[in-house]
Amino acid sequence: MIKCQPVKSANAAGILEAIDEAVNTMGIREDTWKKKVVCANFDGAAVMMGEKTGVAGRLKQRIPHIITIHCVAHKLELAVLDSVKGCEYLVKFEDTLKTIFKMYYYSPKKRRELTEISELLNERLAHFSGLKSTRWLPSRLRCLKAVEKNYTPTVVHMENMAEGSDVKAEDAAKAKGVVQEMKTEKFVRFLHFMLDYSTILSNTTSRLLSLKTKPGEYQKTLDTKFTANQDGSICYCGTQLTKSQRPARRGEGTDKDTFGAEIQKIIDNTVKYMDNRFKNLHEKPLSCFKVFDPSTLPYPREELANYGDEEVDYLVTDFACLLDAEEKEKIPQEWMDLKVRLAERRGRKVDCLYRDLLSENPEHLSHILLLVKLMLTLSPSTAICERGFSCMNRVKTTHRTSLHPETLNDCMQLSINGETVESFCPDKSIRFWMFSGKGSRHLDHKTQTRTKSSEMEGNAQEEKADEGDAMPSTSSGIFSSETSVEISDSGSDTD
Repeated sequence: MIKCQPVKSANAAGILEAIDEAVNTMGIREDTWKKKVVCANFDGAAVMMGEKTGVAGRLKQRIPHIITIHCVAHKLELAVLDSVKGCEYLVKFEDTLKTIFKMYYYSPKKRRELTEISELLNERLAHFSGLKSTRWLPSRLRCLKAVEKNYTPTVVHMENMAEGSDVKAEDAAKAKGVVQEMKTEKFVRFLHFMLDYSTILSNTTSRLLSLKTKPGEYQKTLDTKFTANQDGSICYCGTQLTKSQRPARRGEGTDKDTFGAEIQKIIDNTVKYMDNRFKNLHEKPLSCFKVFDPSTLPYPREELANYGDEEVDYLVTDFACLLDAEEKEKIPQEWMDLKVRLAERRGRKVDCLYRDLLSENPEHLSHILLLVKLMLTLSPSTAICERGFSCMNRVKTTHRTSLHPETLNDCMQLSINGETVESFCPDKSIRFWMFSGKGSRHLDHKTQTRTKSSEMEGNAQEEKADEGDAMPSTSSGIFSSETSVEISDSGSDTD
């Protein structure tokens, strides 16, 4: 995090101006940071990703070699949302889930009753968190798991609410509608299908975040539970699904007949929309970095000899403004040595492999490692920004809405980039607090301002002392002695 910078306007020009102002606070010259920036990652807002007048397009004009990436976590969620729009029942299915979560999320009384029922059934409840329309896949998967795990206690509780006399008419009507839907065969089938579907796509996220997904891999991941037959139909968990897309007419067929057609449509749309949204990962220069993945190296040494030469040459040309003449000449020569080293360590994890390689920094690979550093600099996700928003919400709460932007920025910097409590040394901060204030710090928690009554009392005591009359003082003793505190900034002893 560089800075939490307010924007003067929410258009592309205002955002770019805020970026320039934030980077300038670090003392980095504009021509320096523009030369060093390799990648920019955005969410899907049009003002950010616009190719002509958006922030991404304007950055491309200013920095020709920059790579702009749409956050893969957002794109995966959008692809899934697009794919399920073609299934009418999924709209009803998700509305039922939202009703369940709202009933228990906002009512401690209903949660307590549900807990009592689960204890009678000797089952352990999962937490009903909020379910929103747009959430990342892992969050949606947790919601589905909670419904599946709490299915029996929820149905029993809903039935009691629907028939209860002491329940509000509105809650009773909602419970009756929910329990009727939950007890249908179609709801149960879709619940387990969406669990498998979300699990497979959530596991795909890690591959997308590492930019290692290959063309057609989405279909391979879906084939874990969904296998294609020769006639083009799909078999889900060993059950033959119908190939017909025609919806059943009234009185014709059952939920089981239309289930297969809807599943087929969802899977086809998922592959279609994911391939469409992630097609830029298969385009140059991003696709060229796949040659640095040890798992892609061919085993025959004859094929290994020329493997990746074209991709490395393209990267050298694309990032020519970041490389000097010697590096452009040496990188293709060192590529063969790096290939052999990677082939010998195929079984190791990529992050551990390059961590050790960069820490060792062998001299005969010093130039080709520049491309490795460029690859590791690419940011496929804006998750770090989302965590920054969460930090800002923790700092600027409803009780602290008047925080100055500079104060908010300082608090966020301490939370995100600051030291841990265990490793923090407070001496410098304490000295800064004591000596940087406009007024004096009352370190002894006393004041030397004497009121008129205290002065009169002090004069009376002095007169009695002069007369030799030793009477005890009735003063509270606050001003009976003066305390001098001297603190040296040089670290000397304190008197």
